[in-house]
Amino acid sequence: MTSKIILPTTCILLLFSHSTWSISVPPGQCIWHDRCGPDPDYPPSDSQHYLMCQYDGPARQVTQEMALIVQDICPHLSNKDGSLPSLCCSLNQLQDMKKNFELPAGLIAQTCPTCYYNFRKNFCDLTCHPHQSEFVRVDGVVHGLGDGEYAGENKTMVKAVTYHVSEEFNTRTYESCKNVQFPSTSDTVMGLLCGPHGSKDCTAKRWFDYMGSITNGYSPFQINYDYGSGHTPDNYTYHNPPVTPCQMSPQPGVAACGCADCPQACKINIPQFITQDVNWQIFPGVDGLGFFMFIIFFVGTVIFITILCVVGRRNKFKINLVHPVNEESVTKNVVQEISLNQRNGSYQSSNQPSNPEVKPPSLDDLNFLDRLGAKLETKMTRLFTWWGTVAATYPIPVIIISTGMAIVLSTGILYLQVTTNPIELWASPTSRSRVEKDFFDSNFRPFYRTSQVIIHAKEMDEYNITRFNFTDHLRNNLEMGPIFQKTFLKEVLKLQKKIESLEFVYKEEDDMDYKYNLKTVCNKPLSPEIEECNIQNVLAYWQDDEELLDAEKYDPVGSDGDLPRTWNYLDHFLACANNPTLTSESDKLNIRCMARWGGPVQPYYCLGGFIPKDTSFPENPDYHQADAVVMTIILNNYDSQSEEEEDVKGLERAMAWEKTFIEFMLEWEEKEKPIYMDIAFNSERSIEDELEKETYGDIMTIVLSYIIMFVYITFTLGQAGSCSFSTFMIESKVTLGLGGVLIVLLSVTASIGVFAFVGVPATLIIFEIIPFLVLAIGVDNIFILVQTYQREPRKDDESHAEHVGRIVGEVAPSMLVSSISESTCFFLGALSDMPAVQAFALYAGMAIMLDFLMQITCFVSLLSLDISREENRRFDILCCLKGDKNEESSGDGMIYNFFKHLYGPFLMKEWVRALVIIIFFGWACSSVAVLPKIEVGLDPEITIPDDSFLRKYFSFLKEYLS
Repeated sequence: MTSKIILPTTCILLLFSHSTWSISVPPGQCIWHDRCGPDPDYPPSDSQHYLMCQYDGPARQVTQEMALIVQDICPHLSNKDGSLPSLCCSLNQLQDMKKNFELPAGLIAQTCPTCYYNFRKNFCDLTCHPHQSEFVRVDGVVHGLGDGEYAGENKTMVKAVTYHVSEEFNTRTYESCKNVQFPSTSDTVMGLLCGPHGSKDCTAKRWFDYMGSITNGYSPFQINYDYGSGHTPDNYTYHNPPVTPCQMSPQPGVAACGCADCPQACKINIPQFITQDVNWQIFPGVDGLGFFMFIIFFVGTVIFITILCVVGRRNKFKINLVHPVNEESVTKNVVQEISLNQRNGSYQSSNQPSNPEVKPPSLDDLNFLDRLGAKLETKMTRLFTWWGTVAATYPIPVIIISTGMAIVLSTGILYLQVTTNPIELWASPTSRSRVEKDFFDSNFRPFYRTSQVIIHAKEMDEYNITRFNFTDHLRNNLEMGPIFQKTFLKEVLKLQKKIESLEFVYKEEDDMDYKYNLKTVCNKPLSPEIEECNIQNVLAYWQDDEELLDAEKYDPVGSDGDLPRTWNYLDHFLACANNPTLTSESDKLNIRCMARWGGPVQPYYCLGGFIPKDTSFPENPDYHQADAVVMTIILNNYDSQSEEEEDVKGLERAMAWEKTFIEFMLEWEEKEKPIYMDIAFNSERSIEDELEKETYGDIMTIVLSYIIMFVYITFTLGQAGSCSFSTFMIESKVTLGLGGVLIVLLSVTASIGVFAFVGVPATLIIFEIIPFLVLAIGVDNIFILVQTYQREPRKDDESHAEHVGRIVGEVAPSMLVSSISESTCFFLGALSDMPAVQAFALYAGMAIMLDFLMQITCFVSLLSLDISREENRRFDILCCLKGDKNEESSGDGMIYNFFKHLYGPFLMKEWVRALVIIIFFGWACSSVAVLPKIEVGLDPEITIPDDSFLRKYFSFLKEYLS
């Protein structure tokens, strides 16, 4: 509908009932009355240039019907006493003027009634004022046949006039209207009313001059405005009727203009919000928070060292923060006694003190909470000891049952729903913006899908792609950006034509493949009148036509200086940049600025690189300095949640075209792109595609990580210290390590299956992060189990199964508490409203719990089998082969010995302990100091793979469109 509004607007503002004009007459008389017929200087088919009858008599009294129309459209011409006024216009003129005022009323009457009132006054007085001859001079007449009631008569008709208006009236009328907004073009109404000047270069005189010029294509005859004050030398009066300021009501019962359209109407001072910079400076160049944290670190370190020195002198630097025997020792002894003597139910320690008078520690020596904790730990130890014994006694059934259950849970992956839509990933379903968007999408159509190409011009002298100077019609010397070289623009046009001709295949309901092109899925704002796609590109100013781009026109008069000039494509661009709604009649090359699809293309949509670095959008942007072209293809969008066939099919077709578009652009960039172009591109589906691509691309990374961890576990858990092949194969943990890694992986798949059964959508991030997370936790538990067994030799009265049970009873409670704590933290994270975080927290928490269950069942059984294999001196993997029974284990491994004999003693040195505290305190202070420098937000670049074409696109967005 944009062109339907814009094109007639100027016509309506200028036509005004084909106003009648007259020749030189005495003051206080009319110059015309009634409309006569068409201008004989134009062909009979022309209906635009309709002239008015010459009349040099007095004003005529209007009828009652005419008076009602006057009261409606020109109330200031009505008599206050209610009597019928005398005017210089007929009923036909009034009716035409009322009709022609309807569209301006729709544009400005509702938002700024005062502007509309002043605007009408200009044309009402010109057309109907009873003293026209005092301020309107007839400059030319023409004789021709009349029309209508004057058919067949030879009439004298007015062809040109001079309208003497006061500069005050001209300026005040312009001031009352210049800020009225026109949202359809993201501009003020002056962008429509001021012709080639646009709102940027429009002035009060240029506004009136353009509306009176016959060259605008809409004015039926020439209206020459003469500005001044008082009287002219030939005794004409400069017409100066009262003008109502925009903040005031023009007449009773009519509101004044609103604040958005009239700054003077803003009664409340808009508060000035000052953004507080958290990176405050205490001195120039010295960060305030950093300086403050340095002081804290320095003072804290001095105090800490002072305390150490003072205490060290008193007790030789031996500080006991906890009594060495009281609670922890007693609890540990009691638990050990219970675990060692649980078979006979005795709480008597096996390591009785040699002195019978010393009473051994007991539960009675503990307070209530410690006693409760000890009992709970005892119960857990007994439970896990029993279970460990069962798992070690029946390893094969336990492995089969536990693995089978995990596999059954993993089958839920078949029902898994994966979310890749960024909005559904990061926007809370309960947030106001998301709720309103969903409501809009479900009740209306979602906002358009966009595919975009940003083309940057690389300056290269050998291809004549450089900046160059150009003198416009106002004699301004402008430096034009390299994109305005005609060679560059033509290459951009070729690319656009290729994009428009892209075809894609889509399978319809009849299971047949059909070929479609861009017109099938693109947005057509003026369909069915204009079946052209909405493509925002600077070449729309030339109707995407290479011939129009090459058009030139010699003008012996020129403009603003009356110097000869050859108008070319650069003049046309400058005119369109000022006013994208410019009509062909108002352009020197007779080329309209409106795109083929019927609407205006704003220069800030289709150009880039004209914004100075590190500045906001300028008030008067220099579009001619742009060095990048932005081509935006608008597609129709559909609600992704809708189940209606039209929406489902429409969305699938749009995404199919976008896929073809991206494939074409990748190939074009590689094979056809000119060397002086640098491009970046994107489509609506690209982020989803790249997220999915990144996930599948990380599969090898995940596999490699698990292989590395498997190798690490294998060589770390093994204790072979001999170069003997037999010893290495016996004490190797290849099978156990592989089983542990597979258990971790199975826990992840089982977790995904559980929530797939429940119906919780997954995100691709889950597949990238959770395997690593659970692997780290799972491997930790593997080391705890295996190395505890290796450090705890079997007692004389223990069987193999009892030994394993004791080890499980000793470490499983800690593993359980740790797993519950970790899972609880993740499940609390599921309280987040952000869907991606919520899904990740749920899947991770469940994976950790399942991993614990698999480790105390399946892995304990695997450990039992591996222990039996090693005790029987059988080779790892090759279980049928046995080694020499005389070869013994080398004892503790290298890592254990390193921490026991080197790292531990070094860390416990007095000066090392102090240094460690100081280093970590400094680390904490420095971390606090840089906290304000953390940028809050989700930069889409961090979610995109390094090799993705989208990285370049986001970079271009920042560089050329920010």
